[in-house]
Amino acid sequence: MALPVQLRPATARVPYYRVMMEGEDISSWVSSVSVVEDDHQADHVSLSIPDPRMIYADALFEGTTVEVDAGYAEPDQHALMIGRSSQR
Repeated sequence: MALPVQLRPATARVPYYRVMMEGEDISSWVSSVSVVEDDHQADHVSLSIPDPRMIYADALFEGTTVEVDAGYAEPDQHALMIGRSSQR
């Protein structure tokens, strides 16, 4: 006799990111995050910050410390991807 198979309803995984600059959360400024991890090249993260009125330009300095935590919104499904000095 075959036992009935219990299927769980599919749940959508929600992408998550948090961007910290010098200890301040600037995630609301960021429109996209791109992370490249490669065993043969240097890892890097690219952030897109739309700033048509040049409001954020004065706050973004080369050499500031930026940390990007990315993954999915579920507990234990995101991690610090990079914590480095920024470059333009």
